[in-house]
Amino acid sequence: MRLGELVEDRFVLEALAGTGGMGTVYRALDRTTGANVALKVLKSSSQDAVERFVRETRVLEALRHPAI
Repeated sequence: MRLGELVEDRFVLEALAGTGGMGTVYRALDRTTGANVALKVLKSSSQDAVERFVRETRVLEALRHPAI
């Protein structure tokens, strides 16, 4: 992935936010909503990695804080 790249015809990668064991996170612009978002690209598409990612999204989805 490269900065400026369009992902899924929707998200424009703007900056590298960080990397970790599961993948790479980018700051991106959602062209549909105009919102700045975090976009995680997984290193692996194994069943275990996908299940872990789904659990992570559920936890993040439940967070409610003005700074998030």
